[in-house]
Amino acid sequence: MVKWPLMTDSNQLKGVSGHLFSPGKGPRDTNTSSQSCNVSVVNENNSVQLNEAFTYSSALTPTISDVTPKRGGTAGGTRLTITGSKFSTNISAITVTIAQSACDVQSANATQIVCRTSAHSPSQRAKVTVYIEGQGIAKMDNADFFYIDVWSSKYTWGGESPPDEGSLAVITTGQTILLDTSTPVLKMLLIQGGTLVFDEADIELQSENILITDGGSLQIGTEDAPFQHKAIITLHGHLRSLELPLYGAKTLAVRQGTLDLHATTYSTALYSLTVLNTTVISNNVNNTIIKAK
Repeated sequence: MVKWPLMTDSNQLKGVSGHLFSPGKGPRDTNTSSQSCNVSVVNENNSVQLNEAFTYSSALTPTISDVTPKRGGTAGGTRLTITGSKFSTNISAITVTIAQSACDVQSANATQIVCRTSAHSPSQRAKVTVYIEGQGIAKMDNADFFYIDVWSSKYTWGGESPPDEGSLAVITTGQTILLDTSTPVLKMLLIQGGTLVFDEADIELQSENILITDGGSLQIGTEDAPFQHKAIITLHGHLRSLELPLYGAKTLAVRQGTLDLHATTYSTALYSLTVLNTTVISNNVNNTIIKAK
């Protein structure tokens, strides 16, 4: 049923017909070629219903088959290519949005639309929505896009180069950064309310210290989608490395934050915070613990 709270005179509704294409509003069975439905017009004083006055037609419905790339920065500027079928060649008849943010259409034909994303905050996964005048909204089964800032982009860091060796990197509240490349050895990584997510690739995060605090999160994989590649976190230092108060040296510390690790295989070992009396040698299992916390 389609409701339009506009008209009260049933004579005005004669001859209402056409097609509407909108996921979730059209035929629930996507294999159905067409489906008629009732049109109901309601206001505070009256209501009118016309039986089978509107027709959904899947034969005329635009369809999105792919979106590339599937992610882009929150500052916008990503050149997005949308492929599919039954698009329009008239650019002025096409509106593309992602999470209600406009994607400026630059070119279009029957099977491809090219647009450029605008700024959007905060990071968000969303469907690319294509509306074509006279046809409606395209089916969005394969229209996923991720607004997220990537570590390797200078735009993530205010136009400056990504953090280099010996620097301090800070991810604050409201920021979500995708670690899409291995890092040099940082002096410190402070995830202070923000989120760092490992990209699905072989990646190494290197730092002298990592502190997750104030609701921050370091995420590698999820429970529903465990990490499929090799993720390495390497903590650097030496015998005389300065210790962080409460945490020590060469630390991965969590204080009012989340360390979220999900892999395809799991170890049954129980991990705890320990202090060693000697440097740990690779493959050496005989090390004396001063204290365990």
